[in-house]
Amino acid sequence: QQPFGIPREESLVLALDIGPITLDPAIAQESQSIQYIRQIFDGLVTLDDELNVVPDLATWEVSEDGLTYTFTIDSAARFHDGSSVEASDVVFSWERAADPELESPTVRTYLGDIVGVADVLAGTADSISGLEVVDQSTLKVTIDSPKSYFLSKLTHTVASVVERDNVETGRGSWWLEPVGTGPFEVGEWIPDVAMHLQRHAGYHGEPAGVP
Repeated sequence: QQPFGIPREESLVLALDIGPITLDPAIAQESQSIQYIRQIFDGLVTLDDELNVVPDLATWEVSEDGLTYTFTIDSAARFHDGSSVEASDVVFSWERAADPELESPTVRTYLGDIVGVADVLAGTADSISGLEVVDQSTLKVTIDSPKSYFLSKLTHTVASVVERDNVETGRGSWWLEPVGTGPFEVGEWIPDVAMHLQRHAGYHGEPAGVP
């Protein structure tokens, strides 16, 4: 069989996979969803083949006291609809993940070191005080104490960058037609039957090996 009429030599087919439960990076916590989310969305950093933390959407510098991380977003980074990725997109994504109404099961573990995340989770603040947009491509992140593993936490899918317009326009079902920044974007999806991911032509990193 050729799902969606795509030639077998041009695709990787996961024939026994039942597909994702959700494509929302902030609430996913099981591998069958996360394996798709990682193809569709990016975070500021990622892991290489040897599990070293390396830049994804951004490079970074750390202050001498280990409390402030300054991220510079890759000027080539684009969402699947062609719009540029900006520092404000990261803030929106992380504040959304920390919104207590979303009930993210992973945000406290992976983003909880950032100053102000606990306040948002508790409902005593609407914004994360430890995030500062310096300009369109620069984000300062302040954590509560020096932690050598902080960047490793940011490789989790809960730290993925989502597009504000996509989320707000699609409301609760936005992730059925997600707009990410990853190497693949969703083509056609028949839930519980099959999903087609196609290569993101404007991907900022190395292009995917299959179309």
